[in-house]
Amino acid sequence: MRNLKKTLSLFMAFAMVLTFIGVIPSGVAYAADTLGTLTIEVGTDNKVEITGATAGSCLWYKISNDTDAEYTTLADITKTVADFNSTGFTKGAITSVTEADNGKYIYVIETASADDAANVTKAGKSAKVVYTEKEEPVKPPVAVTEAPVIPDNAVRVPEMNAGKSVVIAVPEIANADTIEYVAVNHNNSLLGATWKAFNSDVRLEVGNWDFYVRATNAVGTTTSSAYHIVVDDAAPVFEAPVVTKDAENRKLMVTLKANDALSGVEKIYYSVDGSVEQVYTGPISINNLGDHTIDYRAVDKAGNVSAVQTHKVTLSNASLMVVPTVKMLDESPNNDYIRFRLQNYNIELFDYSYQFVEKGERVDRFAWEYCSGATYMDIDEEGEWDLYVMVEYDDEYSDYAKVASCVIDHTEPDIVKIIKPRSNNKGNFNITVDARDEYSRVLEYSFDGGKTWGTEESKTYRKATTILPGDIQVRDDAGNIAESGFCGIVELDGRKTVFTEDPDSVDSNINQKDDNTNNNDTNTNNGSNNGDNGNNSGNNNNNSGSMYNTKAGVSINNQAVNNGYMSGYADNTFKPDKNITRAELATILTRVFDFSTNNYSNYTDVSSTHWASSNISAVQSYGMFQTNGSYFMPDASVTRAEVAHAVCQFIDTSNVSVGTNQYLDINTSSYANDILKVSQLGIMNGYGNNMFGPNDVLTRAQVVAIINRLIGAKGNSSSIHFDDVSTSHWAYSDIMLASR
Repeated sequence: MRNLKKTLSLFMAFAMVLTFIGVIPSGVAYAADTLGTLTIEVGTDNKVEITGATAGSCLWYKISNDTDAEYTTLADITKTVADFNSTGFTKGAITSVTEADNGKYIYVIETASADDAANVTKAGKSAKVVYTEKEEPVKPPVAVTEAPVIPDNAVRVPEMNAGKSVVIAVPEIANADTIEYVAVNHNNSLLGATWKAFNSDVRLEVGNWDFYVRATNAVGTTTSSAYHIVVDDAAPVFEAPVVTKDAENRKLMVTLKANDALSGVEKIYYSVDGSVEQVYTGPISINNLGDHTIDYRAVDKAGNVSAVQTHKVTLSNASLMVVPTVKMLDESPNNDYIRFRLQNYNIELFDYSYQFVEKGERVDRFAWEYCSGATYMDIDEEGEWDLYVMVEYDDEYSDYAKVASCVIDHTEPDIVKIIKPRSNNKGNFNITVDARDEYSRVLEYSFDGGKTWGTEESKTYRKATTILPGDIQVRDDAGNIAESGFCGIVELDGRKTVFTEDPDSVDSNINQKDDNTNNNDTNTNNGSNNGDNGNNSGNNNNNSGSMYNTKAGVSINNQAVNNGYMSGYADNTFKPDKNITRAELATILTRVFDFSTNNYSNYTDVSSTHWASSNISAVQSYGMFQTNGSYFMPDASVTRAEVAHAVCQFIDTSNVSVGTNQYLDINTSSYANDILKVSQLGIMNGYGNNMFGPNDVLTRAQVVAIINRLIGAKGNSSSIHFDDVSTSHWAYSDIMLASR
C-alpha cells in the first residue's frame, strides 16, 4: 500500500510536470465509459446525422468500402493526427457529410483529447454504420376514368327565345360524377362567378346570357361547354322615319330603322299605299306626286313582332326643292355686322327668302325677307341669331331650314365683382375676378392694364401691391373690353392680408364683400356650381311633409313616392350628373302626381307610339312646358328657368311676394318672375354668388332635390347602393328618398 501511494505520488508529480510543459492538457477526462454512446444514422433527405457526441469533443470520420475492426469497438484508441490522416479520416462535424453511396461504411471517432498541438488524440468512443438510402413509398396506381362527354345537344334550348323566361333541363352527360352551371350577362367575365350544382332545372329570366355547363368525373377530370341564350319578351321599337331626297332631287327616300336591345332585329316589313307587304332592304323610294301612306312592322330574332306603324309622306314640287347652304363672309370690321351669302343657289329656278330669329325662338313666317340678285344677308343687331332660309317655286314653298347661326356682340363684359384679396397658406394673396358676358364668352383677363392677357380669372401676388382703376380688365370673344374701377393697396401683415381701399374710387356695388362666396355657404356646395346642391335634403324648407297648394287640386301619388319614383340603371349606377330631358321630366312628374293622363299627343315630334306620349300630354294640359309651336322637343335638355316656370304653372303662387331681385343673371329671362317665386319658396336656390343660372341644364340629382322639396318628401331612405353615389355626395339623401 505504501509503495502504491508512492507510485501514485510520483505519477501525479509527473502529470503536473507534463501539464506545466503543455503535453497533457489540464481538466481532460480519459475514461471511455464516461463519454456515453455514439450513434450514427441516415436522417432526412438521406443526410448522415450523429447523436450522443460530447460537447466540446473532436470528431473524426471516414467513408470506406472496407470493414475495419479497429474503429468499430468502444475500446480506447490512441492515434496521432498523422495516424488519422494517413488512414483516410477527416476532422470535422459529421453533419456536414453529404450522401454516401449505398452500402459504404461510415466510421466516426470521438476523441477525449483535442490537443492538436501535441499531435496526440485519445479516442473515447467509436461507431460504424452502413449507409443505405431511404426509399419513398410507392403510391398505388390510380384507376383511369374516361373524361366526361358533353354532347352538342346537352342544353336543349334555342339561342333565341321569345317569352318572359326559359327553363333549362339537367343535361345527360356520360362519365360525369358532378354537373355544375353558371349564368352571366353576355360577354361578361367568369371571374368571380359562382358555379352551382346542376341537380334540377334552371330558369333564366329575360336577358342576354352566357350559360356555362361543367362536368367532372370521379378523378377530377373536367369538361365544360358554353351556350349563348337570349330570352326576349319585347318587340322591336322603331325610330322616327327619316325622309330625304335622292341625288337627282326627283323623289323622296324614306329610311326605316328599328332597334331591339336583346335579340336584335331580324326583318322589317313594309307596304306602300296598301300594296303587298315586302321585306325592307333599304330606303323606300317615293316617286309619284301626291300623298302616300307607308305601313311597316318589325320582327326580332326571338320571334317578337311589333305593332304596325304608319307614316305619311307627300311628294310635291316644294318638297323636292333644294335648301341652299350659306357662307359667312368676313367683311365686318369690329364685328359691326355679319354678312352671309348663298352657296348652292339657282336664282333662275327658285326664289329665296330669309329671316334672322333670336336663338331658340319660333320662326315667324310673316317676316321673311326676299333675297335679291346679290343674295346677301346682313345682320347687325346685337344678340344670338339663327338664320333661316325658305325656297319658293311655282307658288309652292319649301319647309324653312336653319342654315347658320351667329353672335353680334357690341357690349363689354359685365364684371360682377372683384373678390377682395385673400392670403393663402404660403404667405401670398390672390385677387379673383367674377365676370359674365351675355352674348359671347369671357375670353381673357388682364391684371396689368391690358399689357398682358391670360385665361386665368385669378392672379397671385407675392408682395405689397397698389391696384389702380383700369389695372383689372376683362375681354370677351368679340373683342369688347371692360375695365374695373377696383383700387387700393394690398399688403401682408405676417400671413394676414391687409387691404386699404380708396372709397372715392371704388364702386360699392362691385367691391362689397359677398358673404355667399365663403366656403361655408350651404347653397354653393363648396363651389360645385350645382345650383340646388345645398344641404336642404330632409328639411324640405320647413314644409312639414305637405305639398304646396296646386292650381287644379292635383294630389301626390303617395304609393309611387313611397315605393320610389326614380330608379337607377342596370349597371347599378344612378348617374346623378346626367342631364335630364323634357320627356324624362314629364314622365317623372306623372309618377309623383296624379294627373289626368291623356293618351294622345298633338305634337309633330311626339307620335302616339312615343314612349312618353301620354305623360307629355298630361303635363301639357297644365301648360307646364314652353313649346315651339307644334314641336315639344322631347329629347331636349331642361333648363333651370324652364323648371321654375313648370313649378309655377302647377302650384298656386298667387300669394308669394317676390321682393327684391337678388340675382344678376335673370333680368333678360322671360321666366324671371317664376324664378323669384320658387326661390322665395325655397323650392330652388341660387348659386350663392347672386347668380341663378337660368340657362343651365338640370341634372338627375338636381331634379330629385327639387321634387323632394316640392312634395315634402321624408321618411325612410332607400337601402339601395349606387356605385356612383357616395354617402358624401351633396344629393345622397335626396337620391335615396327618390329611389326607395
